[in-house]
Amino acid sequence: MGRWMPLVIVLSGWLYAAPAACSQQAATPGDVVMGAGQMLGDVPGLTVTTPPPNWITPGLRLTYYMISGYLPYGPHEYTPDPEGGWEDKHGNRYTQHKLEGTGSHGLLQFNVAAMDQQQVAVQTLFYLYDGMDTSSPTQKLETGYVGQAGNGGDLWLHPDALKALLQTYGNRPPPPRGQAGMWVSATRKQIEQATYDAVLIALLAESGSRKVWIYDLASGLLLYSSEIAQAGMKVVQGAQVHPGGSMTKSTTFKGSRTLSLPWAGQAAPPWLGQARTFRYSGTFQVNIPGSPPSPLAVNATASITGAGPDWVKFDISTGGQAPGISSELTTRVSGNHMLCGSWIPPGAMGSLQAGQVLDTDPFTHVTTQVSSADPQYVTLVHNNARQQIQYTYRRQDGLLVRTLLNDRMNQLNMSNQLELSLVSME
Repeated sequence: MGRWMPLVIVLSGWLYAAPAACSQQAATPGDVVMGAGQMLGDVPGLTVTTPPPNWITPGLRLTYYMISGYLPYGPHEYTPDPEGGWEDKHGNRYTQHKLEGTGSHGLLQFNVAAMDQQQVAVQTLFYLYDGMDTSSPTQKLETGYVGQAGNGGDLWLHPDALKALLQTYGNRPPPPRGQAGMWVSATRKQIEQATYDAVLIALLAESGSRKVWIYDLASGLLLYSSEIAQAGMKVVQGAQVHPGGSMTKSTTFKGSRTLSLPWAGQAAPPWLGQARTFRYSGTFQVNIPGSPPSPLAVNATASITGAGPDWVKFDISTGGQAPGISSELTTRVSGNHMLCGSWIPPGAMGSLQAGQVLDTDPFTHVTTQVSSADPQYVTLVHNNARQQIQYTYRRQDGLLVRTLLNDRMNQLNMSNQLELSLVSME
């Protein structure tokens, strides 16, 4: 369920690890073990005992700017190859490949699809910028997670928790260089024209890797996070074949708002607690002016793995004949308080009219509106200058039954097109 666009994920080659939990308690330096995708809640002994800040509500959208990059420690890597032109001292031969740094940037949006005082379901969307053009980013990935409402997957911490951290750990110095540990400090953070009194929390590893979170002390909002991770060299047959490198990533708060949706207060459809598996099939094709289309078969299966009164968590697997497509598994969520999810509550379908604008996002410049409404179906469309995504819902039960994605790739009017339609509901 969710947004049935699996090929967008598969073809992008970009993967985002959903945040885990964070806490108001700190572990001792000896407890800290850095790892890929680690969040504060991964540190042994951290628990959440506070409720979410009172400004966190269903429908909340948090937008962050993200930049990431990878820098290798050497100019080349080598792969074993009996016919290769490079030989080590043992007589093993290799092919040499040039290594270059890589990087990308874009927007991360976190949408609170549903929540209560214990759990929160968060949809994560990544919009990729085209080089230095930030006018019309394209949606390249959707994931989701269900976490503790007290921290929202590290997106917020109650101000009382931050004050407790400062009181207990704020006077301790950072760990000595080369030692693992945790550091908490009061700080000030400037973002664009605003300056915040904030709390810095850092996890440091002996390898030099580190992760940093900075929270606004007044609201508990995550203002900034960063990560530097070291990748060791790779050795094969006793020879160094990859020099290793370092990965960097940072996110900076851009803005928050609460979506105003005409179906937010409506009851979820009855099938939400009954159906478990949804199967979709369709085609993917590249449209080139003057060339006949060559559609390739694709498919997607969504399996519900968790549910609440107005939300679901599910795993979606994809496959098909398109180049580079293999079986992929992604976790997503859907809820009553989000745009273009797996359903629209049937009670709200009658109020939707063709041409009705539901939302315009000031950061992605995506407008969402009702493109058509007939006795059987209602279609919503996400649209900006570089991408259009259509979502068609069945009036009788509100279920998403079709998506159509068009990515406009360049000034030659080339585009990628993906279409998926409901096959079965079990």
